[in-house]
Amino acid sequence: MSAYFVFATQSVSSGEKGSYEQGTCVSRHKSYSTALDKSDKLNKRHGRHRGIFDVITSDDEFKSGEVYKEFMDGWLIEEEKRQKISWLSEILMAEKDGDDHRLKQAVEMVSINGWVLDELKEQFSAEANQEIDRIGAKQQEYAAKEARRKANYDSLVKSRSEISYTFPAVRGIQAGKEYYTAQVPIKHLIKLFRFDEEEVPVELRAQRKLNEKRAKSIAQYMLDNPANYVLPAITACVSAAMSFEPTPVAGASDRLGLLNIPLEAMMLIVDGQHRRRGAELAVRECPELKNESLAVTLYYDQGLRSNQQMFSDINCSAVKPSTAISAVYNHRCEFGLFIKELLNEMPEIKSRIEMETTSVGKQSYKLWSLISVQKFIYHLFGLNKNSFPEVVVDTEYSTASEMRKQYIKITKELFENLKVIPQWAAMISGSIPAPDVRDNFVIGHAVFLEAIGQFAGQYICKYERGNEVDWSHFEKLSNLDVMRSSDLWNGRCVLLGKMNKTADGVKGTAAQLCKALGLGLTIEMELIENRLQEDRQ
Repeated sequence: MSAYFVFATQSVSSGEKGSYEQGTCVSRHKSYSTALDKSDKLNKRHGRHRGIFDVITSDDEFKSGEVYKEFMDGWLIEEEKRQKISWLSEILMAEKDGDDHRLKQAVEMVSINGWVLDELKEQFSAEANQEIDRIGAKQQEYAAKEARRKANYDSLVKSRSEISYTFPAVRGIQAGKEYYTAQVPIKHLIKLFRFDEEEVPVELRAQRKLNEKRAKSIAQYMLDNPANYVLPAITACVSAAMSFEPTPVAGASDRLGLLNIPLEAMMLIVDGQHRRRGAELAVRECPELKNESLAVTLYYDQGLRSNQQMFSDINCSAVKPSTAISAVYNHRCEFGLFIKELLNEMPEIKSRIEMETTSVGKQSYKLWSLISVQKFIYHLFGLNKNSFPEVVVDTEYSTASEMRKQYIKITKELFENLKVIPQWAAMISGSIPAPDVRDNFVIGHAVFLEAIGQFAGQYICKYERGNEVDWSHFEKLSNLDVMRSSDLWNGRCVLLGKMNKTADGVKGTAAQLCKALGLGLTIEMELIENRLQEDRQ
């Protein structure tokens, strides 16, 4: 599968702005628009509109930061050839059309690049004429398409009585152009609205490839929540002229009415193909859904380039909400509801949890993110959004209720007994500002909280008797050195002086806590400890 790479096409050294050797692969991207944006920013940073950094599409795999000198040499040769053919084509077309001004500009550009026109004609006349033929064919195709559109429009203007699809709609104006938002029953949406076929090359599509798995998840969401599912509007382009019949409603300024779309028009989805496919799959399982409707925003089809730009504008400007705030607002996730219930039982801890973002800002009053708390609970009890319904929710109601209470009880007891750790109580109360905690101690970082979850999970298994846990051994943690500079954490949650938030960092830190209480280590902890010992020898 092709990817988009940003390459340095020439060596550049600009001090603080960065230095790159010719042929350096700067970055890899899944979309052309993202890669182009990256190259534009780099060129502007180095004082150029373009030319130093360029986007290259390739099926090969290149690693960011690596230098591919031979590849770049070959690419530059091909790129220069392409430019020569392009400018020669421009000159030949200008000569043919008798456009002296256009001819003069093209010849000047050839001269600026240091090329000799006669040599270009001798070497590339055949390729240039092929390029002219290709451009002519595209212009002919465009002209034919415009003629068909005009014919459709004229036909529609002559008679409104012809058969058409009619939907209740609202019309509006964006960028000086009229558009419509229609309410389309799902059964008509499935039948009438198409999306580009997967086998069409990306440059000839106005959509991404259909991901059947994503469509199935949308269908399952609709089937699981038939009484309160929400699907955003779909965006589509219509290949024929539409007519709008306003309904006289006071204060509506002719914006409400009926939208008529010619029967022969093609309605191509620009954004929302997975929603449309998901709705189709849902209707197969639950036919009652076919009479419900989705909002569809309709624009007049202005060609592939315009549709592609529309897709890019819709998706590239969208900002995905953080995992944390999505978890807070999701009332369907039983595990998420349990975490919120747990924090409500511990208001002092809850006040120090960042609920909106996945990470805590350097100067924030908060200590840990909601996502870190979820990972902490997973390490402590083995519960997450996938296992929680099976372990707790799907059990008998009275048993499930007792299990929830027991999990909350143990967690509250754990946090109460963690106060024996030096500086812990002062950190929670805010006596030591959170930024100072992060700068000087390990206890205020996510890696340490998750490590506590792993360590405490081991402790509970050993010292739980019935429904009670013997927390008396936690007194041994009062001698723990929690300074970041302590050798106790070096190579574990601290690496080269910086906090090390990795799976091994969590396990290595948990191992130290287990050893402080004389607990046995898991196999994974032992492997990490052995590796650290070998590295230090």
